Amino acid sequence: MKKNRSALGSRLRQVRRGLDLTLRDVSAKTGLSQGYLSNIEAGSPNGCNPSLETIRKLTTIYKLDPSVWFSL
Repeated sequence: MKKNRSALGSRLRQVRRGLDLTLRDVSAKTGLSQGYLSNIEAGSPNGCNPSLETIRKLTTIYKLDPSVWFSL
């Protein structure tokens, strides 16, 4: 069964892979669990509303302009 990813989750996964990072890498750099990061990328209910602190961490690690969060 194919998972339906959110636009945000799909974009984050694309960026992470483009930076050649694994979920393990991002977890180590952010202190967020691999499971939670996976939930964000999958758009699951457990990851659909990341905190501002989580957004800040991911924006920094993924070298994103913060406006990306509002355009998706």
